[in-house]
Amino acid sequence: MKTWIFAGGIGVMAFLLAGCLFDSRGMIEADCPLPVCGNGVREGLEPCDGTDLGHLTCAGLGHAGGELRCTKACELDVSGCHDCGNGLLDPGEACDGTELGGRTCADLGYAGGELRCTAACELDVSGCNACGNGLLEPGETCDGTELGGKTCADLGYAGGELRCTAACGLDVSGCNACGNAQRDPGEECDGPDLDEQSCETLGFTGGALACTPNCRFDLDVCWRCGNARPEPGEECDGAPPAGQSCRGLGHFTGELGCSVACGVDESGCRQAVQASAGFYHSCARLDDQSLRCWGENGYGQVGDGAFGNVRLTPVSLVGVNAVLSVSAGYYHTCALLADRSVRCWGWNHHGQIGDGTILTLRPFPTAIAGLSDVAAITAGGYHNCVLLNDQTVRCWGYNGYGQIGDNSTTSRLTPVAVSGLSGVTSLAAGEQHTCAILTDRSMRCWGLNNYGQLGDNSTTNRTTPVAVTGITTATALAAGIRHTCAVLADHSMRCWGLNNYGQLGDNSTNNRHAPVAVTGITTATTIAAGSYHTCVILTDRSMRCWGYNGYGQLGDGSTTNRTTSVAVSGVNDADALTAGGYHTCVLRQGRIGCWGYNASGQLGNASTASSALPVETAP
Repeated sequence: MKTWIFAGGIGVMAFLLAGCLFDSRGMIEADCPLPVCGNGVREGLEPCDGTDLGHLTCAGLGHAGGELRCTKACELDVSGCHDCGNGLLDPGEACDGTELGGRTCADLGYAGGELRCTAACELDVSGCNACGNGLLEPGETCDGTELGGKTCADLGYAGGELRCTAACGLDVSGCNACGNAQRDPGEECDGPDLDEQSCETLGFTGGALACTPNCRFDLDVCWRCGNARPEPGEECDGAPPAGQSCRGLGHFTGELGCSVACGVDESGCRQAVQASAGFYHSCARLDDQSLRCWGENGYGQVGDGAFGNVRLTPVSLVGVNAVLSVSAGYYHTCALLADRSVRCWGWNHHGQIGDGTILTLRPFPTAIAGLSDVAAITAGGYHNCVLLNDQTVRCWGYNGYGQIGDNSTTSRLTPVAVSGLSGVTSLAAGEQHTCAILTDRSMRCWGLNNYGQLGDNSTTNRTTPVAVTGITTATALAAGIRHTCAVLADHSMRCWGLNNYGQLGDNSTNNRHAPVAVTGITTATTIAAGSYHTCVILTDRSMRCWGYNGYGQLGDGSTTNRTTSVAVSGVNDADALTAGGYHTCVLRQGRIGCWGYNASGQLGNASTASSALPVETAP
């Protein structure tokens, strides 16, 4: 074996290969064959040949990894080796640290998220996500309705609706600053800004819509009328409010209701518009043209279809409506209806009912034949008279003293004309006499005149009308049992006839056969005469009375007879008045007050105790 020396940089190494000796200097024995590169066999000093790398790798050469290859010149090719972790994208690396080669999760088909690099320089897609699947994944702040538990309030807003964008980011456009008086997205309202909504537009019947502090509609102030449950803003619902009544609201009587709009309905409440007092009973006409009567009913004069028992409070009449006026006599009552006919009921001993019969009691309103053009009616003691539209007069009933005025003393069971009388404007019937005012404001009277109640300066009974002495400007009149009074155009008063209790008001008890002035009365408007007393309403709507006061019918709180007028206690708003046998009533703002004798309940206050002061008639 031959030995050759190959000189290297540090020392000399000798290699023996295929029978030839090589040294580290590359010197080869001369007669040995040369290595052949490319035969796939590493020969001589070839570091590699083809795939024969002599067990060398990138890692063995100090690289992090990669693929070690061999060049055609049988030199090692380290271009496929790499150094992962140096932050540089080397061959064979998908990434290195933050160097991702410009790729993102979206480039890899994800909706978003964070693409990362592993320690082995491979792409890490665990931070990528699929936005829109409703699941909160890494890299998403939200997904659909999944907001990660966050709200507008968590983000510093007053309220509103937090939403998620299509890119899985939080959408705060629905968040708002409630309380700035400006309706922001997500707010139903803000302070006075109600978005032009109301309780009605929100489906309620009514109410005043308001906004809550959290900018939501306050529906507690809205109400739904018709659910039979009173709610805020409703006066009632279904039934009227408990404890309230027509009377409590200032009406005379009636049924309080609840409207379809849930307000108190007073349409069923009634006001009194006229009152008339008989001897022991009273009646009132209401604003719906119905009648109520109360008091003595022994002859059916109350008109409710029964006899006997007194009526201590008002009762409705049977079979009569559309009443224009009512007039109560001693023990009977008559009414003028809207069709200008007349109905009467009660005692008929003298034919005063006018239906052609006598002695038959009528507890129901009964039609008077032959009367169809009546303008006014007055009921006396036992007779009645009507004023027709042609200003003539018809009378019927008891005529023992000529009070019918037909130039006879024969009682009449049906109406007859008063002789020689025309141009009449108003009528008043006393117990046994009748008087009228004519168009020229003079007066005529006829009938019993035993105390000068006809005013013709005599005591002679008259079966036809005679002129009242000295009366030329009469505007109102009233007739009692045996006396008569008139109001003149200057608002003074004149009275004449019986004066045993001072009912003429001239500060004496002397009977007068011709009119005398009533002391102290200068502002009279309306008058009424009872059996032995007289009352007047003055222009200031106060009332004064005089005459017999045995039962307190003068209303001054005493039972002392008065020959001049005294004020009725507490009455300063009188609208109309009426005087009965021994009681008096006044109409005041649609209600009725009465005082005086009450043994038959004629005051209508559910009692039989007389009163010297006004008491209110019950509903």
